[in-house]
Amino acid sequence: HAVESSYSPYGSPFVDGTSLQALRILPNALKRTMKDPRDLEARAAAQTGMWLSQMGMWSLVPMGASHGIGHVLAGSFHVPHGHCTCVTLPAVLRFNKSVTADKQKLLSEALGDADRETADLVQELIDELQMPNRLHKVGVERKDFALIAKNALLDRWTHSNPRRFTGDQ
Repeated sequence: HAVESSYSPYGSPFVDGTSLQALRILPNALKRTMKDPRDLEARAAAQTGMWLSQMGMWSLVPMGASHGIGHVLAGSFHVPHGHCTCVTLPAVLRFNKSVTADKQKLLSEALGDADRETADLVQELIDELQMPNRLHKVGVERKDFALIAKNALLDRWTHSNPRRFTGDQ
């Protein structure tokens, strides 16, 4: 939520601030919680990061293609929402890079390394948290890709993605 609302064409400085702060907090809080589920300080930090990451949606900023594709994965293949983002967001970040480079630089900085690609930092976090990182790991097969693409193009949040989808991509 923090990533897609931050680089949404419909964002705001308020959403940028809360999203970037969420990304400063969440990675460490999630890693600490995974290491020790009884670490209440880590859990509180994760909760704070989650609240901050939601400000974009609560401010009615539409998400992008990661969520649009995720709606199809959840509705058609019963993939949990958090897993949808893990398998879609790095690729969507790479797809959007040509039109969100400045925002992605801020996202990378918030994630702790302004010199690296946001997609790589997000992918590493997903891997470190041992979350599913490929469609086949959530039960989606190659034969399903055309259906997912067709239906994702019908989702309203795919239409609010920073980079538009055309038939020649």
